[in-house]
Amino acid sequence: MEGSPLIALNTNPPFHEYHFIDTEPRRAEQLRKLAGDRPDVFTYSEDCNKVLLREVFPRARYGDYRRALCLLDPYNINLTWQVIEAAGKLGQSRSS
Repeated sequence: MEGSPLIALNTNPPFHEYHFIDTEPRRAEQLRKLAGDRPDVFTYSEDCNKVLLREVFPRARYGDYRRALCLLDPYNINLTWQVIEAAGKLGQSRSS
């Protein structure tokens, strides 16, 4: 049965990039194997709060007309308010 990552990877038309984050190294490695050698897939094994702010959100800048779809699996996730606030501000133009 396909899980969310595989469904996302098989979506047509495809997304330009995929970012998978899991704090469990074993699960992150499974995601890496699932993606194979695809250059459009980035897998992280660390706290999503850090990765989203440092790696993912900067790649979805409003002024660059880059958009993002962020799906959060509620399994063992503890988003900080800082991350939620930063995600909300991604859709704002610089003049806001």
